[in-house]
Amino acid sequence: MTGVVLCGGNSTRMGTDKGLLKQGEQTWAELAAQKLTALHLPVIVSINRQQLPAYEQIFRHGQLVPDHEQFDAKAPLFGLLSAHLELPQEDLFVLACDIRDIDQRLLRHLLDRYNQGTDECYVYQTGDRPQPLCSIYTAEGLRKIYRLFREGNLKRFSMMHVLELLPTDSISVNQEDLPFFNNYNSPQEG
Repeated sequence: MTGVVLCGGNSTRMGTDKGLLKQGEQTWAELAAQKLTALHLPVIVSINRQQLPAYEQIFRHGQLVPDHEQFDAKAPLFGLLSAHLELPQEDLFVLACDIRDIDQRLLRHLLDRYNQGTDECYVYQTGDRPQPLCSIYTAEGLRKIYRLFREGNLKRFSMMHVLELLPTDSISVNQEDLPFFNNYNSPQEG
C-alpha cells in the first residue's frame, strides 16, 4: 500500500494552493504526508502539472505524481487515477491535504479495517455523508474505475459516484470525532 496526498485541486474558494498553506512550519501537504508516513507507508503527492515547480521545492521529484495527460479536468478522481496509473499494483490510502485535523488514531483504524476486510474501498461516513478523500482504494477497485473511464462508461467524475460503483466498507464516525473531518475550503475556515 502507498499513501497518496491529494493536492491537485484548483483551491478556487481558498484563493491559493491549499497544499502550500502553512500550519506552523509545515505546509498542509507536508502535514498530510507526515500522517501517512507515520502509518509506515511510502507516500506520493498528487498534483496538477502547474503545481510541479512549487512542490519540487518541498518534495523529492519521485514523490510527485502530476495528473496524467489523458485527464483534462481537475478533479480528485483524476488525481487518484493518476496515482493508480503510476502504481497500478498498489492499494492507495488517500488523504486530501485540506483534511488537516484528522487524528492519527482514525487513520490507524481505517488501515485496520482494510487489513481485516475484503472490500474494494474503505471510507469513513460522517452522518449520511461519505468522506472519500480520507479513504483506502484497492488496486482492483481502481482498475475497474479506470476501465469504465477508458471505455467512456464512467457517467460522473465525482468521488461519490466511485463509491456507488465499488464494494465499500463504510465506517461510521462517532459524534465526538466529527471535527477531525473538517476540510478547509476558504480563508475564513483556515
